[in-house]
Amino acid sequence: MLRVSILLAVFYWLAAAALEAILREGDIYGLFWPSDVEALLLRLLGVAFILAGGYWGARLRKPGGEAEVSQDKRESRDFPGGVGAVREREGGEGKLAKELSRKLAFKGALSQLYKPLISPDSTIKDIATSVLTQAKQLTDSRFGYVSTIDPATGNNVGQAVTDMMFGECKVWQEEKGMVFPCRPDGSYPGLWGHALNTREGFFTNKPGAHQAGGGTLEGPIRIERFLSVPVMVGEELVGQIALANAERDYDEGDLEAIRRLGDFYALAIQRKRTEADLAAEKELLAVTLSSIGDGVVSTDAGGRIIMLNPVAEAMTGWSEGEARGKPISEVFNFIDEKSGQRWDDPVGQLIQENGGASSSQQMLLVARDGTERIIAESGAPIRDRDNKILGVVLVLRDITEREKLSTELTKIDKLESLGVLAGGIAHDFNNILMAILGNISLAMLYARRDEAISERLTAAEEATYRARDLVQQLITFARGGAPVKELASLREIIKESAVFAARGSQATCEFFLPADLWPAVVDPGQISQVVQNLVLNAVQAMPGGGQVQVFSENVVLAADSALPLKAGRYVKTTVKDEGVGIPAGNLMKIFDPYFTTKERGSGLGLAVVYAIIKKHDGFITVDSEEGEGTSFIFYLPAGDHEEVLEKAEGEELVPGQGRILLMDDEEMVREVAGRMLSHLGYEVELAGDGVEALAKYEEALARGEPFAGVIMDLTVPGGMGGKRTIQRLLSMDPGARAIVSSGYAADPIMTNYREYGFAGCIRKPYKIGSLSRLLAEVLANRES
Repeated sequence: MLRVSILLAVFYWLAAAALEAILREGDIYGLFWPSDVEALLLRLLGVAFILAGGYWGARLRKPGGEAEVSQDKRESRDFPGGVGAVREREGGEGKLAKELSRKLAFKGALSQLYKPLISPDSTIKDIATSVLTQAKQLTDSRFGYVSTIDPATGNNVGQAVTDMMFGECKVWQEEKGMVFPCRPDGSYPGLWGHALNTREGFFTNKPGAHQAGGGTLEGPIRIERFLSVPVMVGEELVGQIALANAERDYDEGDLEAIRRLGDFYALAIQRKRTEADLAAEKELLAVTLSSIGDGVVSTDAGGRIIMLNPVAEAMTGWSEGEARGKPISEVFNFIDEKSGQRWDDPVGQLIQENGGASSSQQMLLVARDGTERIIAESGAPIRDRDNKILGVVLVLRDITEREKLSTELTKIDKLESLGVLAGGIAHDFNNILMAILGNISLAMLYARRDEAISERLTAAEEATYRARDLVQQLITFARGGAPVKELASLREIIKESAVFAARGSQATCEFFLPADLWPAVVDPGQISQVVQNLVLNAVQAMPGGGQVQVFSENVVLAADSALPLKAGRYVKTTVKDEGVGIPAGNLMKIFDPYFTTKERGSGLGLAVVYAIIKKHDGFITVDSEEGEGTSFIFYLPAGDHEEVLEKAEGEELVPGQGRILLMDDEEMVREVAGRMLSHLGYEVELAGDGVEALAKYEEALARGEPFAGVIMDLTVPGGMGGKRTIQRLLSMDPGARAIVSSGYAADPIMTNYREYGFAGCIRKPYKIGSLSRLLAEVLANRES
């Protein structure tokens, strides 16, 4: 018997060691010596029980199998209480062995639960299933469930249920599983709800007699024994472990074991909740970072990238997966705008030079594909609780468009200043041109018989007009002045402007301008600028030379025309080159202000063209293919045919008679314009400003010798100009016929002169022929 006990002891030692090795994940050293004091004591205690049992078994048994205990004094001395005492000791040893067995079984159960707990892929249902399996094995139970409390409803929701209960329990639902509803007051009914209400575990081997009363699950399952433990996280009820119908009666050992499993399950629930919270926070952070319009990048203290948001990915051309772990200098190519040098270590500089303080600066970011962006970068360190720097977060804002807008606003400010300057230049310069052109006009009258002199004077006259148009183009370029429209021959404007723009280049112009081309009501200076810009564009598209073709034709558009124009008569003009063409991606942008593909272009030429055509109630479009050349087509409303022909044929001077009051602040203008009027047959009186003109007009009315007409300068620096003068003049004489004259044609009074009370307008400088026809028309209307 003793030998058997020794063999059992050795077997026990090795079995316990093997189990511990499993629990310790393969610690072979534990086969020979335990890894902790508790395991050592348990092994020694187990060996002692086995050896003691074998020893006393040998003493109490005779060789034939009967008891060897005698009734002499040794019985009393060695075994107080006799055989009964020995049996009592045997019962105590059995109890210890049972406790030891339970501990070993519980450790085995924990080893089975370890993997589901630490696995990132496991769910609460997975863990609950493992807990239920081990709980049933520890207590020899047939039925059971492991549940969680739904925080929203308070219902007890089964996460793992014994297979035999499927379909047999009335609380089982195919869609939702097993749900134990709580009462309206938050309590739980029946035997299963007792532990949840009391927050204490319990067991009963007589369910019918338990204080919960009638607390068996509804259905055909008869509850013979029941054990339940609430699962708590702190003071919060989060779930339940319930078991039923063990093969034996439940006892305190079972209750304690399930309580400990409940603690384990509570930790699992808490862990999964934390994981869910972290996942939700991570998702929220990801959504937030994705929604932010700025690029965000975080790095570790060594400058290696940890995270990029989608905007930063777009800025750099790197995906987050590609960039993660790489040095920031490899992914972000920062260039200092001022020095042009590469910024290799923004993280190190932020940490070292700024002492970890936040910083912000502006720089150039070059993407993976070479795209350049102007970036406003700000950075701040990431610190732990001990203020130690763990890394850096950089926020990158793309301010390219903002900088472009700022640049454009600066250009606009400069153009506004240029416009003011141009206005002053126009006034003064056109007064000078007026004196030149006026004298040329008079000289041409005296030199008609000398063909050579007339030819030279005609050339000088054309040059003077060209100078006037250049000033007007400057004003249009700077301010986009409103057109001062008049009936004009587009054939002359187009041909003269195209030849002028192509002069000095290797390109030649070919014209297809029919003789019967309809004249149009246009601003000749602005339409000249349109043609010059289009021809200049064509010339620049053919650096090696080529031919620019200009076509014009009369067209009549119906109301259902595809063009965005009103029905009516139009003059269609096409400027076609043989150049490189325009890429398809740029066709929609060419009329945008400041858009240019030229190295030294301003991006305003075609924008001005578009603005002028639009202000003339016309339309312009473009047709181009790379390598095939470009055609610009514009439409302008045609004027009345007969009226224009009459005006076009009327080159002869129209003499007149009557008294004319001429008001201008420039003496040389008064002098030459006065000579023109005298030559035409008018009696002229001169005035330097509006005050003097009104005084003379009033005197003439008082004498009964009223003026037939008045020509007044629109702008008189430091004095009364035409705008104020006409108001007082009309109050003095509502029938007065006044003509406004100015070298600054962009003024709205020149465009809408009738709204201000004038009967006509004439732009400086003007020829004697233009002046004669205008006076004849204005005075004739007064007589009618």
